Amino acid sequence: MRMQRLVERRQKKIDPNQLPPKYLPKKASMLIIGLVIAIVILACLLLPFLIMKMGVAADNQCNQVQDDIDACNAKLASMEDDYESFLTLIYPWSVVMDDVQQTPIGAGGALGDISQSGNTISINGEFVKEKYVYEYAVMLNETGHFSQVNINSITEVAGEGGNVYRFNIQATLKSGGEE
Repeated sequence: MRMQRLVERRQKKIDPNQLPPKYLPKKASMLIIGLVIAIVILACLLLPFLIMKMGVAADNQCNQVQDDIDACNAKLASMEDDYESFLTLIYPWSVVMDDVQQTPIGAGGALGDISQSGNTISINGEFVKEKYVYEYAVMLNETGHFSQVNINSITEVAGEGGNVYRFNIQATLKSGGEE
């Protein structure tokens, strides 16, 4: 048997698009395809520079934020210093008054009026000997609460059990910065 050539019997492709050729979309030319490829390659080449530029901008922004943080930390440190200064200005009145009310041993007599005007405390009292007035002034000065202790007056007066020495002492409280 001989092989005969059989004609293929395939059906022709049927174009489902029934538009006339003048309305069909035009196929992209090689120039347009080349242009698109060139733009993509150019964009890929420029991308690292763009990323570096964004990184520099981010660094600048980070530096600005760090500067703002440093400024806030400086303000906080200043406020903390102010608060510490404020705390040193607060007098521990219970301790000050305990120290003021301590009189020399054997002084006899008693303390009278104790008053305050601004940062000065005025102390009136009487002791049986003049030397106790001086000892009392030295004791006040050694407490560390006062920057200056002055004896304003000492007067000898007759008392029920004998003569006593009335005195007036002015003691100036230390301010926060003094030691």
